[in-house]
Amino acid sequence: MKKRLFSLFLLLTLCFQLSYAYDYDYEFPMLVKVNDTYVKVDDFIFADDVYYVPAEQLANSLRVVVEREENSRKVSFIKFNDRLVVFNHRAKMYRDDKYVGVDLSVRALNRNGKIYLPLVYFSEFFGAEVSYSEKYNTYTISDAEIVVEDDAKLLSEELDKQLLWLARIVNIEARGDSLYKKLAVAGVVMNRVSSQNFPNTVYDVIKAKGQFPPAYYSYFDSFTPDAASYTAAVQALNGENVIGDCLYFNLKPFKWKPQEDFYREIEGDYFYH
Repeated sequence: MKKRLFSLFLLLTLCFQLSYAYDYDYEFPMLVKVNDTYVKVDDFIFADDVYYVPAEQLANSLRVVVEREENSRKVSFIKFNDRLVVFNHRAKMYRDDKYVGVDLSVRALNRNGKIYLPLVYFSEFFGAEVSYSEKYNTYTISDAEIVVEDDAKLLSEELDKQLLWLARIVNIEARGDSLYKKLAVAGVVMNRVSSQNFPNTVYDVIKAKGQFPPAYYSYFDSFTPDAASYTAAVQALNGENVIGDCLYFNLKPFKWKPQEDFYREIEGDYFYH
């Protein structure tokens, strides 16, 4: 009898784990940060086991000057006395204005008139350090001398003001949960911002009376969210959505909501349209 009960327990545990399996397999869009600022990268190409990015767009984030020769496919990327000259899928390197050769291990890609170069190679050539977080699918480019211009930032000034508030509520409502769950919570907030039935800013949504109790905790307004919550908030503000048009979630099923409004359970919380 004990063996049967133990076997049943193991089976139920396995089923419970499998019910969330595809959540963790969700592939989050790649993010790129320059120091502490998320920057625009329109698209990525994965080739040769490395990520390629639109070189001119990344150059704008790294304060690298771009020069295109008229009637030529030659493009130069310049920062101080260092230069990369891209032509025919190869990059000629110049240091202190002196030609030092072609790195045959690096090739440039051309897609729809845009030049793509390896993100890590391009950043490091111009003096930055690069790290990658597999957990958050985020590249961080570090260079203390770079101040990112507004037109290179991923989030507008208005959205950036809402980022901290969204990250705070996500952190508390989904503390210790997966990035997928955090993004689901952020999605509910953003859906409310877009709905005519709720306030139109993150701050006003989470501070609405009786809606998000943690927003009234004494420490909430000075709380520093963790990295996972920031990542989920950035993804949500940038339009990523894993929760459809859900507007509600709760630790227990709502008695006042009809069953057809139920979307699904995610790690102990019930989400509703």
